[in-house]
Amino acid sequence: MLFTEHEKQIYTAPTGDKYDPIALSYSLVAQSGGMWDEWLDLWCGADTPPQDRATVALQIAGVARRVFGFRRFDEEGGRLDAEVLEAVHHFEEYLSKKA
Repeated sequence: MLFTEHEKQIYTAPTGDKYDPIALSYSLVAQSGGMWDEWLDLWCGADTPPQDRATVALQIAGVARRVFGFRRFDEEGGRLDAEVLEAVHHFEEYLSKKA
């Protein structure tokens, strides 16, 4: 399948939802108070203590849930934090391939 240049610029999440990747990236940074990259480093860091990793994972999931527009798991059509964090991981992989 061939994609137009415009289609190549659209991020498609594993859920099939489509996003403007620049707006999504800026929103994640803004909603995290500028801490997004630091949080990701802590979340993925081999030396991050488990308690700190859990705390930052909750922060990441909360911001990503708002930015991606995912409902809480106890709401109809809601998503588990694991699904939200997987969406973050997928988006970050997408960005790293675009860089």
